[in-house]
Amino acid sequence: MLRVFILYAENVHTPDTDISDAYCSAVFAAAKCAGTGAATVGMSGPGAGIGTVFGSVILGYARNPSLKPQLFSSATLGFVLSEAMGLFCLMVTLLILFTM
Repeated sequence: MLRVFILYAENVHTPDTDISDAYCSAVFAAAKCAGTGAATVGMSGPGAGIGTVFGSVILGYARNPSLKPQLFSSATLGFVLSEAMGLFCLMVTLLILFTM
C-alpha cells in the first residue's frame, strides 16, 4: 500500500515542488490509513459484547419470564455501555481521517 502512495507521489512531481514534499505527504497519508485501520479494530469488541448481553437476556427470560422488567433494564444498561466504546473508537477514526 505504501508503494502505491510513493508511486502516486512520483507522478505528481512538478518542477515547482521538491520530491521530498511529495514523499512526506505520501508517507503521511499511508500512516493516516494505518492509524484509521488500527482504530477500527476497537469496534469489534462492542459487537461481541452486545451479542453476549442480549444472548444472556434471552436465556434469563426463557428461564424466568417474571423477571422481564429487571432483565430489560440491565440489558439496556449493558447495551449502552458496550455501544459507547464502539462509538468512541468510531469518533477517533473519524478524527484521524478528517482533522489531520
